[in-house]
Amino acid sequence: LFIYTFDTRFGSETKVPLLGTITLGIFPAEQARVSTTCSGAFIDTRTGFVYGVVEASDSTDQLANFWTTTDAIDQSRRRAESRAFKGMVDQAIESWKRIVETYGMVRM
Repeated sequence: LFIYTFDTRFGSETKVPLLGTITLGIFPAEQARVSTTCSGAFIDTRTGFVYGVVEASDSTDQLANFWTTTDAIDQSRRRAESRAFKGMVDQAIESWKRIVETYGMVRM
């Protein structure tokens, strides 16, 4: 069994507070930040033995204004999670090759 999960943290911070106030939130004065880690494990369902674990992380940020902060966070989250997932899958492929080489001939 291969099981994976995401651990994502996100938020925003105001970079130029006065400018955002003067422009009524239209100027991009917010910085949307997202960091995520995608982890996976190869587990034997009969014994619970963990054959291997893999992990990849990514982070991204994006400028936004007061009105688009939520969308910017969501776009950044999707980008970061997609890149972390791809990195984790690349590692999983290599890990699977090593698992098959090591345990492939074992009979149970």
